Amino acid sequence: RIVKSSSIGQGLDALPIGGQPDWSEIASSPDSQEIVMATLDELSDVNVQVWDGDSWNNLAELTAFSSVSTKAIDVEYETISGNALVAYIDLAGTSTQDKIPRYNIWNGSSWSAQGKAGSVGATPKIIELASNPMKDEIILVTNDASNDINAQIWDGDSWNNLVELTTTSYSAGQPFDVAYESLSGDGLIVYTNTAGRDKRVHYRVVSDGVIGSEQHGPALGNYGRMYNLIPNPKSDEIILMV
Repeated sequence: RIVKSSSIGQGLDALPIGGQPDWSEIASSPDSQEIVMATLDELSDVNVQVWDGDSWNNLAELTAFSSVSTKAIDVEYETISGNALVAYIDLAGTSTQDKIPRYNIWNGSSWSAQGKAGSVGATPKIIELASNPMKDEIILVTNDASNDINAQIWDGDSWNNLVELTTTSYSAGQPFDVAYESLSGDGLIVYTNTAGRDKRVHYRVVSDGVIGSEQHGPALGNYGRMYNLIPNPKSDEIILMV
């Protein structure tokens, strides 16, 4: 549906993807009307398509072997280049290959071949991306089947600085989130770490592409299972909902 002047328009169809979508993620270009949508359907397919301001185009199937039980996709735009990055889980390979998040780049006219991020040591469950508002940097955070949470940094050309944040979180739910401060360009990763029965919010700051050491926020009444960060677009304030 198109929303104009506070009015929600009639329901319309995007391009058909061959199965019922179970998960959908969209991201808006920082410098045009373009929007990329990534979907994960009931058949384990990951499809992407591009809205040009009038219609959906450039449909591509990135894999037919993803995971339907979790949010195994995400998409963000680079701030300077205007390229979009779609990250997802691809289970088409060996057990070793399954541990590697995959990605494709939309450069405004075509989709790149599939690339590989750093291996996270077990099959990822949830994919979460955040884009730096100051430069072409994207943080990828995943949790996996071994209860680990890993983070790594896209610098516009390659993945770097892979860090295992904890080995004692949860494989269910989304016990983490990531966002950037709007003015400083620093990133914030929050997550659950159950080691020592610690019910505090754990977090790390990402500055200049480097993931900092673990720090501790407020104690919760129980372990966090779902995290949501909402950055203020006019300050470095970020709201955390758990």
